[in-house]
Amino acid sequence: MKKSRSINAAPRRFKPLRTCNLPFIKSEADYRRFRRMLFDLLVLDSNMTSMFELLARHLGLSRSQHMVIMTIANEQGELGVAVQTVADYLQVASPFITAQCNALHDRELITRDRDPNDRRRTLLRLTPTGEAYARRAGEIARELNNSIFAPMDDASFETVARSLDDLSRSSRRALHLARAELEASHAE
Repeated sequence: MKKSRSINAAPRRFKPLRTCNLPFIKSEADYRRFRRMLFDLLVLDSNMTSMFELLARHLGLSRSQHMVIMTIANEQGELGVAVQTVADYLQVASPFITAQCNALHDRELITRDRDPNDRRRTLLRLTPTGEAYARRAGEIARELNNSIFAPMDDASFETVARSLDDLSRSSRRALHLARAELEASHAE
């Protein structure tokens, strides 16, 4: 028989361990704000991912293909952009970019040529069809970005851009740490 809690029993309040104890968290209110920020970042990531997926699907590509083609559009310059540069920009492995580029090349959205200065490297460029895709995607993205970032001014833009760059780097380090910790505990 399951025991139920007595009506007269004192309520228990669970106090979870703080998941961050850096110097900027000076009070319980600071910690609650930190927790809210974590969830806000997750919601922002989820919303941005969903928007990119909707946009890409609307224009006939996967989200990954869309991200690759838009990176090429913005980074190709006059000669093209190297596969590794696209991979670094998107913070993924170059074989992943190669796989996405195979599909984009098959759809005649990009070209792949050897770098005249380094024959080991492949340079990526948009075809006229790829440029048309990037223009249309850019028109839609402008409206979405203007809506998302409307609350920002010059100062908040600089602060957020710098902070996200720092957080992106530190989150990669934390991910490596998490993998090492979890793999070590799994091996025990």
